[in-house]
Amino acid sequence: IGPPGRRSMVKISKSDAIIPFDATEASLLLMDSQFKLDVKDSVTGSTTFLEYLTEFNNQKLDYAQSIILEELKLPLLAKREMLSVQTVLPRKYNQETKQFDEYIFVGKTIANPKYPPPKGTQKLSVVRGEMFFANIIERKANNLSMLTTILALDAKGFISKSLVAKLATSKRKDILEVVSSKLRAKQKTTTLGIVPVNSNGMVDAIKYHIAKNKEQFTQGTIFD
Repeated sequence: IGPPGRRSMVKISKSDAIIPFDATEASLLLMDSQFKLDVKDSVTGSTTFLEYLTEFNNQKLDYAQSIILEELKLPLLAKREMLSVQTVLPRKYNQETKQFDEYIFVGKTIANPKYPPPKGTQKLSVVRGEMFFANIIERKANNLSMLTTILALDAKGFISKSLVAKLATSKRKDILEVVSSKLRAKQKTTTLGIVPVNSNGMVDAIKYHIAKNKEQFTQGTIFD
């Protein structure tokens, strides 16, 4: 937690919501990088997929990961960017449906020499922040799931506590919006429920997990 005043601070938020959708259906939409949120409150953002990893230092990773750069453009303030490693973990395999009853999306900011933070005068216009997030979608019944979102955000630099809180709340609400009103709006389209082609490595991470643990999924899965 930062000191009083306008210095950097950490904002932690958590929320739960029951959503009237299947866990896989909601998770597929979250993974679809072609899906765009509406821009709100004069804060615009972008996401850039940088790299998909299955090994590190010549050793296979337990979970495949994606390196992603997120940017937030703030009114009258330096742009914030977050360099993070992200993955999604499928859990609670259901043999009857050949789907998973829980998906855990998790990510945290990292330091990577291949993608160094802003230096010199560039730091005046771009500040690299830190965050951790987890989005958990768990099936509770037919077409009924629990969505839990957790976010810890440190925007770094000189920024008001109220704006940091607003950023954290907005990001958390965006996720809720995706799996509620946005799902309803797309419910009649032909793309809903179809495994996305472009998922910033998230679908690949699930397939990687399935391949490493194929003895657990002898009945097949929706991702085969």
